Amino acid sequence: MRRLALTGLALAVTAALAAACGGSGKSTAPATAASDPSKVSGEITVLTNRTDLVNDGTMKKYADDFAKVYPGVQVKFEAITDYEGEVKIRMNTENYGDVLLIPNVIAKGDYPKFFAPSARPPSCRRSTSSPSPAL
Repeated sequence: MRRLALTGLALAVTAALAAACGGSGKSTAPATAASDPSKVSGEITVLTNRTDLVNDGTMKKYADDFAKVYPGVQVKFEAITDYEGEVKIRMNTENYGDVLLIPNVIAKGDYPKFFAPSARPPSCRRSTSSPSPAL
């Protein structure tokens, strides 16, 4: 489970970094992983409703593990108690973090207004010869 969480965080961060470098923000090209993670640099903000995991240091451990692969990236976790209400308001600004859980009020058709598409890694693609993996 922890590996899956770290993989998800890595993909989300890569997509966020690619989106930040995309220019107009209207790109329809899928974000891709950096060929050399050690050359990726910057800071990302991860919004989370898991205030307990921020307070007990779990998210710090995730960030430390992430830094082993992306040493030039600083990960900042922002714990929000009223996540749905707060993020819904912040989605009307440009201050809604780089990685976040999508609020339920955001319609799927509106995703391109806020997020860059990301390519699915080969490990997440379904094979026609085997059942889908349990996540």
